[in-house]
Amino acid sequence: MDRKWKVRIRLRSTRPKTGSRFSSGELGVRRKMFLAAIISALLIVALIHLLLLFFRENSVEKEIIDFEERAVAFIDILGFSALVNKAAQCNQTKQQLQSLVDLLSSAMSDLNSTVNSNVAKHLIPKHNYISDCIILSAPLNDNKNKSYCGLSIVVMRVMQITQMLLNEGYLVRGGISVGKVWHTDSNIVGTAYQEAYQIETRTDVPRVELSQGAKELWNRTEVSATKMCLDYKSHFMVNVLNDYYIQDNSHGAAERVFEKYFRVIKENLEKDHPESVEYKWWWFKQYLESEITRNKFIIHT
Repeated sequence: MDRKWKVRIRLRSTRPKTGSRFSSGELGVRRKMFLAAIISALLIVALIHLLLLFFRENSVEKEIIDFEERAVAFIDILGFSALVNKAAQCNQTKQQLQSLVDLLSSAMSDLNSTVNSNVAKHLIPKHNYISDCIILSAPLNDNKNKSYCGLSIVVMRVMQITQMLLNEGYLVRGGISVGKVWHTDSNIVGTAYQEAYQIETRTDVPRVELSQGAKELWNRTEVSATKMCLDYKSHFMVNVLNDYYIQDNSHGAAERVFEKYFRVIKENLEKDHPESVEYKWWWFKQYLESEITRNKFIIHT
């Protein structure tokens, strides 16, 4: 064999057999590209999953209006706007405002927590708290409990809230009505709500007045509970000074509480209030005096 052919054969026989048509460098690059593609795919899947969770949690379900017969109260805290204006300029008044806001935000929840566990959840009054207003409502009737009356429940709540605020030196006024209402945790719509609100806006003095419809229903169903509502100066209103709901069962509790109310009234009458505010405290003083005179269980001193 020719020498040059011997050299060519030797060279061919010494070439490494890799088993692949790619070099080791090319294989490394392709492995990296493959891993990058897998990682990218996993990241895309994870992102899609997070987006689905986000939209599921933040999607707003369409609310369907479903009217029902309810009793509604709209309550306004008198003097709130003036307190807010002063709080913007004075830290001490700001703390007073903070205390009032804390009371308003917790009042209904605290009262609802005392309800017997046997009471159906849908019968516990719903409420919304907006700035200086509390809106509450309850079903008028319950098919499973014939003795239940939502109007008396709302009247009771108004008494409790009024006494809580009066203990802190605040008067309230408002309206109560009955009729078609749709009430959720965030909204309330209905003719009864509108009428309760309108009653409050027409009232100059610190009373919570019942609409004509609510008055007629009360007189038909709650005759034995006349102390809870009464005619006072030609207006049928909640008797917010009903001593039954004073949060003190000890002897002489009503006398002590009413004496405290007199002190609060006296302090406010001596302040330099605008004439309209002074008149409200004077009106409430007359109402308190009439209730003490009317209530045979109060020891007159």
